[in-house]
Amino acid sequence: DDHHVTAEIERNFFSNAGFRVLVAGSLTEVEQLVTSQHIDLLMIDVNFARAQGLQVMAHAKQLSKNREIKSVVTSI
Repeated sequence: DDHHVTAEIERNFFSNAGFRVLVAGSLTEVEQLVTSQHIDLLMIDVNFARAQGLQVMAHAKQLSKNREIKSVVTSI
C-alpha cells in the first residue's frame, strides 16, 4: 500500500486476527516476497506504484510461488 497509515492499520488488523503479514513498499519488494515466500493472499491498493496496482497484482500473480494465490484490491 502506498499510503503508510493505511498499510499499518491493515497490518495491525490482520496480525491481531492471527495472520502472518508481510508488507511491501515497492514493486521490487512485491516481486521479492511473491518469489521467495508462499503467499496466500495479496492485498494491494489500486493506486500502488503510481496507480499501477492492478498491473502490479497481475505481474505478482504470474511470479508467485503459489499458483492458487488470491488477491484483494483496496483503495483509500
